[in-house]
Amino acid sequence: MLFFVKRHPVEMLKLAATFMKLMYDQDVFGEEFIIKWFKREVKLDKGCHLYDRKAEKVFKAQIEQFVSWLQ
Repeated sequence: MLFFVKRHPVEMLKLAATFMKLMYDQDVFGEEFIIKWFKREVKLDKGCHLYDRKAEKVFKAQIEQFVSWLQ
């Protein structure tokens, strides 16, 4: 998902919350994981060549309302 934030920032701005809701509804990401990742209690694999800290920060800003809804 961070790859798409970096490559298609305008499109992801419109779709980030919808994407996360879909992943949540399909049980790809659970509520606990999403909240812990958002609060930086769980970290992504920074050794992965697709990891991008800036893109993660942008994505988190885009889904802030969704995470608030989860809590």
